[in-house]
Amino acid sequence: MEIVGEEYFDNLAMRSFFQEFETDENDDGIIRCKMHDIVHDFAQLLRKRECYVVASNGIEEQRAEWYHESARHLRVILDHEQAVIPSLLYNAKKLRSLLVDSCPSNSSTLNVSLPRLFDELTCLRMLDLSNKFRRQTSITELPCQIGKLIHLRYLSLEGNKGLKQLPTTLSDLCNLQTLNIRLCSSIQGFKVPINLRHLQNAETYGCTSMTFGLKRSTLLQTLEEFVVGNLFGGDLRKIFIGREVGRSNLGYLGNFAHLRGNLKIIGLGDVSRRSEAEEAGLWKKTGLRNLTLSFNFKYKGNRVLEGAYAHESSVLEALQPPPYLESLNINRMNGPTAFPSWMVSLTMLKRVRLWACFNWKTLPPMWKLPVLEHLEIWEMKNVKEVGQEFMGAEAEKGQASSSSSSSSVNNNIAFPCLKHLKFQSMDGWQEWYYGHLLTTMPLLCSLKINSCLMLKSLPRHLLQKTTLQVLDIFNCPILTERYSRNGTGEDWHYISHIPTITIDGEDVKRDGN
Repeated sequence: MEIVGEEYFDNLAMRSFFQEFETDENDDGIIRCKMHDIVHDFAQLLRKRECYVVASNGIEEQRAEWYHESARHLRVILDHEQAVIPSLLYNAKKLRSLLVDSCPSNSSTLNVSLPRLFDELTCLRMLDLSNKFRRQTSITELPCQIGKLIHLRYLSLEGNKGLKQLPTTLSDLCNLQTLNIRLCSSIQGFKVPINLRHLQNAETYGCTSMTFGLKRSTLLQTLEEFVVGNLFGGDLRKIFIGREVGRSNLGYLGNFAHLRGNLKIIGLGDVSRRSEAEEAGLWKKTGLRNLTLSFNFKYKGNRVLEGAYAHESSVLEALQPPPYLESLNINRMNGPTAFPSWMVSLTMLKRVRLWACFNWKTLPPMWKLPVLEHLEIWEMKNVKEVGQEFMGAEAEKGQASSSSSSSSVNNNIAFPCLKHLKFQSMDGWQEWYYGHLLTTMPLLCSLKINSCLMLKSLPRHLLQKTTLQVLDIFNCPILTERYSRNGTGEDWHYISHIPTITIDGEDVKRDGN
């Protein structure tokens, strides 16, 4: 059904029914758009007795002219701390969609109104109680009467950071397909409705292990975050069914054959068995496009014994993604440098971020990825030099490439499609060698180096590329001195042809500009 809906949307977008698209910078997916003005006016004309917007300021008596028995879709704006839900709203028994925009100061008023609202509006299909202000708390408790909305298909609670628990009656909503709890950072767990298809749960930091009943929700297509194990080092948080549960099993992901879009797995450092990672069956989930593998929730800064995290490499190897993956993020690995064998088989992989793998001493051979366009490497604190295996040296040494390697390897081209490259917070990095392949990064157009305090210089071959349009150097004292325009920058002439040069946040101006 969702795939057919996307096809309809794409068809309408192609015919200019929509405009002002806002896209995700990571995967170019559409976040939001605006209906064309002409289409909007025509839709309003057709549905003029069904769609209403009501503003309540809590001072003037709300007029009843908006109300009509045929009302189906309503947006209520509570724009004052004394504003209340209009009393006539409780009589709109046939209402199908309700969106409440509340002032951040009137959370207590809204909390008091919700039980009666749920008692009366039992025909609702869509309910949006998201907190648009984000900095304030709008809803602190979702009443158990939510279970009476048996026709509800979509529920959004996004941004309600003070909401700590969801009632067990939520699981009674057998028709609920989408639950949005993004940024509900205090929620600690809840029982998942069995027919749920989309769980939008990004940045729900309170859920230290996954919710009870999730294993039964085999229809899930969207699961933005999956938390493995006990990440806070103490007792597991209680799920709100009156008892505690054991640690979340990574193998549960194997039940969700229809997962698609984005998936972030947090706490992989707690997985000690390769078999558990294999049970997740990521390679079977062909709809996944963006995958984040996070091994530890947060870096504790403690020195670990050598070999203590050697199992992480085997866990990573077992988490083979599907072949159509487009974006991959690996972070917080404590084990040795890892480059899983499945990496070169991801022929659609366009974006990679490697972040905070503190014990890596070398970087993996990223040059083998045939269509990689965007590469970011952050906080590899033990990497002292970059070159050879990262930039491409195997072909120069006469090593035979595997049958799964791309044609770019055979043609002596490293990073054949790379356009954007960024290094940040590489505290120990001192040397950067160009590599030995005949051609390296032929399409590079943006190079950003941030907080690499010990890096001595940049490869001249990269700087001299005519494709390079942007060079950004920030908080790199040695590089700043070396490439400075105003001063004694000995290597200024190697970068002077680049159209846009920024050093320490300031655009470098050339003579005559």
